[in-house]
Amino acid sequence: MIGKRKKVREVLLASNEEIKAVRVLLKFWFPFRKYPKFGVWSYLLKTDKGLIVFDIGSEKGFWIRRTKNVELVMDAVREYFPGETIKEIVLSHYHYDHAGGAPLLQKFAEKEYQYKPVIRIHQEDGTDKKIFNIKKTSLEKLFRKTKVVDWCLGEWLEEGERLLDSDWVVCHTPGHTSGAVSIVNESEKIVVGGGG
Repeated sequence: MIGKRKKVREVLLASNEEIKAVRVLLKFWFPFRKYPKFGVWSYLLKTDKGLIVFDIGSEKGFWIRRTKNVELVMDAVREYFPGETIKEIVLSHYHYDHAGGAPLLQKFAEKEYQYKPVIRIHQEDGTDKKIFNIKKTSLEKLFRKTKVVDWCLGEWLEEGERLLDSDWVVCHTPGHTSGAVSIVNESEKIVVGGGG
């Protein structure tokens, strides 16, 4: 099903013929149906200090089927931002379909750029959680499933923080999870959120 879906990439923001923001439709696989109907997006944001990847999706779907989302994002970086490097991987929240591929993206980027862009998330989503007050989960458990052992987190995202000193500002938007964030670019009048 999902393998037949064509690659979807869109330029969201360009100025003076320079691309500033692109989004890439990611894949996720559930048995018997597509998930979700319109997909999960990864956003590539160009700043003066390098690229920010906002959300990366999962690298595996339900059970073990690979999605290759990390490869989709790396291909889009090469296509739209040749010569640029990923400096930060920013996660809207800790759910698998938005954050699960972060360690693998970090590993791919390290191979390509010879350094690891940090993974960043709000502190509320970086701590242990309980699903339906029953099952314990955590960002660390999620990342362990990738089999990448040397991933590393950067500083926690803070309300009002300017990502890489750019016009992209972090807004803590709890609801979907306690640590969910959106990012806002007031000068361009763009809001990007990853909550579902």
